[in-house]
Amino acid sequence: MHTVPDWWIALKVRLRLAWEFIDLADRFRIKISCRDGRITLSGSVKNEYRQCKAEEAVRRVAGVVRVTNQLKAREALRFERRRRVLVEPYPVLACETTIEEPPADDRATSRAVLHALSEEGVTTGQGAVRVCAVGRTVYLLGSVCDKATAETAERVALDLPQVSQVRNRLQGAVSNGG
Repeated sequence: MHTVPDWWIALKVRLRLAWEFIDLADRFRIKISCRDGRITLSGSVKNEYRQCKAEEAVRRVAGVVRVTNQLKAREALRFERRRRVLVEPYPVLACETTIEEPPADDRATSRAVLHALSEEGVTTGQGAVRVCAVGRTVYLLGSVCDKATAETAERVALDLPQVSQVRNRLQGAVSNGG
């Protein structure tokens, strides 16, 4: 059986992160280690959305078996809208784009999950359950007081049509999210 070398997988992960991330500072603050296809991300990124986005990007790289996300968010997640100038080399063309982070679809999914959790009686916000959607994957972040609350939060999120997968990262309870 032919196995892909770890250095090659790590290089593909680095390239995927370079492709997905706008902010150069975040690219250089992410450290990648690979052993037998198991990737560990460490270092820091600007916010929880980028922390979750990095993990989702790495999961899509061929050869990656498992991802351990040890990235730390430097600040709280908030909506950002900024302009970026792109310059193409031949011929030199400058164009401006507007970047929304998180994108509108991800914000809408996060709000829908938070609303559903509130309806179910799960406490949300700082010091409780926080939600970060990246595409159709929802990350449950924060802390809960018991396993039943963690399981309820996971079930409620999965019941929404726009959610296909839940990664349960809730602290204070044993979770089984992937």
